[in-house]
Amino acid sequence: MRNTEYLRGVKFTVWLPYVVNKKEYEINQFALENLKLIKEICQKNKIKLIAFITPPHASHVEALYIAGFGHVIPEIKRQIVKVIPVWDFYGYNSITTEPLDRVKNYRDSAHIIPDVGDLILSRILSYQEQTVPADFGIMITPDNIEFEIAKMQVNRESWGKQNTKTIEYLRSLVK
Repeated sequence: MRNTEYLRGVKFTVWLPYVVNKKEYEINQFALENLKLIKEICQKNKIKLIAFITPPHASHVEALYIAGFGHVIPEIKRQIVKVIPVWDFYGYNSITTEPLDRVKNYRDSAHIIPDVGDLILSRILSYQEQTVPADFGIMITPDNIEFEIAKMQVNRESWGKQNTKTIEYLRSLVK
């Protein structure tokens, strides 16, 4: 189902999660164990491992909260940073909160265009930093994870106040 019905003539679509079992949105311990293993293999072979969390559109994140899965997002981040520092592009920033009637950074709500991928690489590799929005991407660690989770919640509330029609529509899809 597309959530842009109320925005006539808008090409952007958000695909809400299909009917899911809440267990599918629990933290996958097997995946975390694999991350630990990958980290160990990289260390043994002197390979620099760089991890990052991709940036879905804010409406996609909000749909997860409305569907009852928002609590998993911060917990996943907490678990990942116990294993490895990670670049976090997930949340509410100038890329992910672009207006739905003028979306240019996404193919759909969860898939960025190559230009955004270039911004991610530029941030991670400190390349052409002047091209990357200041609020896009932060290295999260055990030392700053709680601050960044709190900041994401403040940004979510701010975005919600400015996007009431989108939130209203997303809520209408909950059965």
